[in-house]
Amino acid sequence: MTLSIGLIEGIILGVLLSLLLLVYRISNPHIAVLGRIKDTTYFKNVNRFSEDVEVYDDKLIIRFDAQLYFGNKDYFKKQLYQQIQKKGPQLKFIILNAEPINYIDSSASVMLERIILELREKGIEFLIAGAIGPTRDILYSSGIIDILGEENLFAQTYDAVDCCNNPKALSNIQKKVSLQSKTKTL
Repeated sequence: MTLSIGLIEGIILGVLLSLLLLVYRISNPHIAVLGRIKDTTYFKNVNRFSEDVEVYDDKLIIRFDAQLYFGNKDYFKKQLYQQIQKKGPQLKFIILNAEPINYIDSSASVMLERIILELREKGIEFLIAGAIGPTRDILYSSGIIDILGEENLFAQTYDAVDCCNNPKALSNIQKKVSLQSKTKTL
């Protein structure tokens, strides 16, 4: 471009194209459906480990690889509902692996609350696993935790899946790790 239209124009065009690509990537981030690697506690992308993963008919485990904010919340919701439709009526649990989510803005918080309530009306329980400290702080300060319920917040994806299969109380250390937040003391 620089050779054909000029140095300054080529640099400006390159910067504009880079910005457009950045906006596209942050508004359409990677989403992975996870499955459990056989005989382990690891959960990985079913498309990358198709022969080695166990997938559950009654559970959808999904990982959203970006912050949740106004620019991608609709994309998140659309992708989530597409995966729910693929699972069909046997779906009882959705586990959001929130390890890559480092921020949730107010519009995405409202969207998450609505999703949790809509799914609950359909008999589907929504769980969050692996949320890092700042994300847990937002879950508490935004009020999402009041709708989600502390019993549906887990330190690891494996703990959430295990709880779905065999509901039981978390150990004290599991509670401490999964529920720790600057806005809440245990």
